[in-house]
Amino acid sequence: GTRLGLRATPWNGGQVRSSVEQQLAEESRRRFATLGFSQSWQVTPIWALDGSLDRSQLLSGDTSRPLNGQQPAAAQNETDFSAVSLGSNLRQALWSWDNRVEFRSSDDEERWGLQSGYIVEPLHGLGFSLRTAIRHSDQSSGTVTSAGEVRFGLAWRPAAGRSIVLNRLDLNSEKQSGSGRAQE
Repeated sequence: GTRLGLRATPWNGGQVRSSVEQQLAEESRRRFATLGFSQSWQVTPIWALDGSLDRSQLLSGDTSRPLNGQQPAAAQNETDFSAVSLGSNLRQALWSWDNRVEFRSSDDEERWGLQSGYIVEPLHGLGFSLRTAIRHSDQSSGTVTSAGEVRFGLAWRPAAGRSIVLNRLDLNSEKQSGSGRAQE
């Protein structure tokens, strides 16, 4: 495929993105355009907010039709969509806390997500992280998918040593229903 785009920062914290792309996949040729706007605000020295709006629109062509109807289409961007996200960040010397909510709407799917992450360094060389995320997708085919994730991390980097200890524990859950089947 081919992509041509522009990115501009017309004012402090603001960004406008635009692109036109052509995709060639199996038996199709498509052209689509994307337009995005994002803004970040430094509310206080430790607190920041950001938001974005994005839109993708098919200009010509059609969604790709794979040779094998049982396989998903090869192209990544199959439908027109609109998306919005809002985030916040609190940052201190030894810790930070990030949060984000996202929503995306298209003709064949509505999806949203929430995520939050916390990082702390209680002692020099010792760090902990915790991340949680919830995602939900409701497709026009009737398939509904809900997923959750909890991630805990540990990093120990002693100043007087050559070793580093890293550990991460991920707990994931996904539930899918609709279209005559249910999975968990």
